Amino acid sequence: MEKKLFKRKDILIVLLPLILAAVLFACICLFSKPGKVAVVIVDGKEVASLPLDTDTEYVVCNHFGKNVVVVKDGKVSVSEADCPKQVCVNTGTKNKAGDAIICVAHKLVVEVRDEER
Repeated sequence: MEKKLFKRKDILIVLLPLILAAVLFACICLFSKPGKVAVVIVDGKEVASLPLDTDTEYVVCNHFGKNVVVVKDGKVSVSEADCPKQVCVNTGTKNKAGDAIICVAHKLVVEVRDEER
């Protein structure tokens, strides 16, 4: 008599959450709105509002450090930073409302919004 390695219930327990996660991810990608503005926040204070439809570069330089925020082709990114881990630079480009780029070392948040507040 041969024993089965996996039972049908075991397979369902693994596949069901994976299928639900894939459906949720697809819904988020399909229904999220493109952003209109990138808001630069340093130490909890809004310092700039950059429209995503205008290519621009904004340098944040203060006692926390230096970051270069770039808007190009409707997307925002941090192209340079003098922080040790470079997480904000490696985050890549963002353009959907609710997306954010965060540099913890410099207390910087770049938040994509669908409208100006």
